[in-house]
Formats: sequence, C-alpha cells, structure tokens
Amino acid sequence: MHDLLELGFKVGTGSIVGLPGHTVEHLADDILLAKRLGVHMVSASPFVPASRTPLENYPQGSVPLTLRAIAVSRLAMPEALIPSVSALEVGNPGGQSAGLQAGANVLTVNFTPEDHRSNYLIYGSKRHVVTLQHVRDVLNGNNLRMGGSWWIAASENQNTGRQ
Repeated sequence: MHDLLELGFKVGTGSIVGLPGHTVEHLADDILLAKRLGVHMVSASPFVPASRTPLENYPQGSVPLTLRAIAVSRLAMPEALIPSVSALEVGNPGGQSAGLQAGANVLTVNFTPEDHRSNYLIYGSKRHVVTLQHVRDVLNGNNLRMGGSWWIAASENQNTGRQ
C-alpha cells in the first residue's frame, strides 16, 4: 500500500467485523493502520457467512460494532471516504441509513444486470444488492443529496453536469 500511495494511486482498505478470529483489538489496529497509512477510503463491513464456504456456520458480524467502527474511523480520518456498505442491510433494514448516521459518506450502486447476477458467487442468497433506487431512498430518508464521484476530478464532474 505504501508503494501505491507513493505512486499517487487512490487507496482503500477495511475490516470485516466479526470475521471468525478477528477481535475488537484487531479492528482497532486496522483503523489505526489505515490512519497511519493515510489511505483515501476505509470501510467496515459486518461479516456475512456465505453458504457452501468453510465459514458458512459462523454467526453474522455485529452491526452495532460495525457502526462503532465507522464512527471511530470518521473521528480518526475526517477526510476519508467511508462507505455505508450493503452488508449493513442484511437482516437489518435501514442499516445503510444507520451507517450514514454513524459517519459514512459513501453509498455505492450495483449496476450488474439482474439476469447476470447468478454468474457471480458474490450474489449469495444473503446478499443485499444496492440499486440506484435504494440509494435514492436512503439519501432522501436522511435529507442528503447525491453527489459526483470523488474519484473523478471536480472539473470532470462539472463537464458532465454532476454535482
């Protein structure tokens, strides 16, 4: 990551909260490492076990602990991009809104056409797929508006009419 940052790449990292063997101390170390490295994006996602994997029988990660990790990350890295990840919605409707309220400032949209999702194992039965309409609903419910991409230069956003 040091080399990527030195070369000028935008770099992100994160933690899977509740991953078997991953402790609260590891989570704190992950956040401190992200801060020390000066990464651009840091995420926290609750572990969601997937069927037919070695971890399928482990419990799902804690959403409240994930929200605390988001809040601590925001305090540690006020300028960072912090996503409110789709896994916050698994078994917890409104989880992405809670992520924004905890300090997240990014939602991502999944544009994989529905008829192609079966081609990718990542779309297991427990996966919450974030559609553009879902993002609009979450933003409206939190009195927020959609912005342009931070990854694209501001001048490019202006040229495309994005805000």
